Amino acid sequence: MALKKRIFGADHLSTIDTVSDLATYYCETGRYEEAVTLGEKVVNFRQQFLGRDHPDTLGAMSNLSLYYHKAGRTEEALALGKQVLSLRSRVLDQDHPDLWASVLQLAQFHRDSGHPGGKVMKITVPGEDGETRELFAVLHKDEDQDTDTLLLIPGEGIEDPEM
Repeated sequence: MALKKRIFGADHLSTIDTVSDLATYYCETGRYEEAVTLGEKVVNFRQQFLGRDHPDTLGAMSNLSLYYHKAGRTEEALALGKQVLSLRSRVLDQDHPDLWASVLQLAQFHRDSGHPGGKVMKITVPGEDGETRELFAVLHKDEDQDTDTLLLIPGEGIEDPEM
């Protein structure tokens, strides 16, 4: 990273990509607070130079919400995760995989948070006609397979679960 900083400068996209990679490495190796510190720098840079709605900025924000979650900073993880889902719902097509990755990530955060209703989350996503639609996301953990299954249920005519 020092070499890229020296060659390209601290504010060059290549340097920030390396910082982002290092944050991911820190998260994967359990160094969560260090991942948060670097992740915040990456998000700030990308927002400043690429804009808040740019896919790379949204990806960095999603990564940062994961780092918050792993660091035990639940409220920050949930708040940022909701912001990412809202932005992606506005700028991405309803079938875009990043939109649904945000839904899954936020559902996982809700499940892990211990909040009442943590297994059920009400979300708003873009519809085919340009309107929004409400869904209930239910995350099922299969302990035998160590996998999560995300179930989406149309929200029309269903009472809100206690959240």
